[in-house]
Amino acid sequence: MTGNHPLYKIILVLIALTAIVFRLAEPARAAAANSGQIAILLSDSSEAYLQQATAFKEEVILPCQLFDLQGDIQRDPGLKDRLFASRPALIYALGAKAAYAAKLWTKDHQEIPVIFAMVLNWQRYNLLDNNHNIVGIAAEVAPGTQFANLTMFSPTVKRIGLLYSPYSTQILTQAKKDAA
Repeated sequence: MTGNHPLYKIILVLIALTAIVFRLAEPARAAAANSGQIAILLSDSSEAYLQQATAFKEEVILPCQLFDLQGDIQRDPGLKDRLFASRPALIYALGAKAAYAAKLWTKDHQEIPVIFAMVLNWQRYNLLDNNHNIVGIAAEVAPGTQFANLTMFSPTVKRIGLLYSPYSTQILTQAKKDAA
């Protein structure tokens, strides 16, 4: 999906609206009074994350600064300090590692809102547990949509297999409901 795709622009608008809602909340107002900058935390410097970060920066009016975990939360021990030194009004975390790092790093900074995106199976990371400052955009396709696509392209398919793990219980429950 490129930056010109209509769904892509809708997602960016939803992200921006979510950021605005967070900015209206009291903790976000306190953080915004001190800064106004958005910290974009990348899991790594892959093209997918960089493309999303670039598109986001083009759509928001606040200044943004990139912070890259380089694939490992321990690779750059000073990254967390540099991020907090920028006094962000919002952290936009792209990818699972960035989202998890943002959760850990803001445990004692609940006044800084965090939005995560591009995290597959985000529930397994317990990103929302004990943190009231985190929201995210699910990267999964609903099972009902997957079934509709499957039957559209292969109408003769009557049975499908599913790889299961304890982390996919919620998806499996939804898939059973959608298939009924």
